[in-house]
Amino acid sequence: MQPFKFIEHTADIIIRSYGHSLEELFTNSAAGMQQYIFGELRNSRHGEPKTFEVNCQASSCDLLLADWLSEILYLNSTEYVRIFEFSFKILNENEVTSSGLAHKAQAINEIKAVTLHGLEVVKRNNTWTATVTYDI
Repeated sequence: MQPFKFIEHTADIIIRSYGHSLEELFTNSAAGMQQYIFGELRNSRHGEPKTFEVNCQASSCDLLLADWLSEILYLNSTEYVRIFEFSFKILNENEVTSSGLAHKAQAINEIKAVTLHGLEVVKRNNTWTATVTYDI
């Protein structure tokens, strides 16, 4: 199973992510967004790594993922970092408490926002799938 795939759209980018657990799904969703913004991981590690906390609560799993990805996007944009390794202290369908290891990085593409358009998180046959549309 591939961790994520890019789906072309006329004015946006859609990333569909997969995982056998919520942790794997959230990690793969963030990895797809990071790869779109910064390119391949091997090309974007500069300087000493830094740890960032990313915590959210929401009324549903799809909104939780969107909020969590929005927080990561905010760190990408304000701290100029690519977060490449995540650990989760709490992760359920309504709350995430996580930390991520990051390096300074130069963006090659811009994402303006995580949108709610077409947002979906579903579990089928022991596989989680997330579809997230990003405004570019």
